[in-house]
Amino acid sequence: MITRGRIPRLVDYQSARVGPPAYDVVSLLYDPYSRLEDDTRERLLDYYVKRLTNPPQSPFTKGGLRGITGNEFRETLLPCRLQRHMQALGAYGFLSRIKGKEYFLKYVPEGLRLLKEDVSLAKDEYPELHDLVMNL
Repeated sequence: MITRGRIPRLVDYQSARVGPPAYDVVSLLYDPYSRLEDDTRERLLDYYVKRLTNPPQSPFTKGGLRGITGNEFRETLLPCRLQRHMQALGAYGFLSRIKGKEYFLKYVPEGLRLLKEDVSLAKDEYPELHDLVMNL
């Protein structure tokens, strides 16, 4: 969107569902469409958390995370990553097989790589999911 003053802005409604704040940053930083280097991802994540926990004063800011620390926010990243990557892989399957948009298949390998990375980190908490995904 182009706003007043011709400033470009990105609007992503995530299917217009309200979710945890970490979901949006996960959607951007762990996206199968564009692979980021780990150090780049970590620097962007640090910046995001810093701005959320200490937003600049402006009539447009709403006060950051309101009661959640940066560490607590980071703890929500892995469950959001798991959900996001399972959702994306399901969408790729639906769009390619049911809707005939086979070009989405090219994102499956990266989506699966990310999901395997996620379940490796969550092995103790989700052992059945880990075993299932690692056998894909």
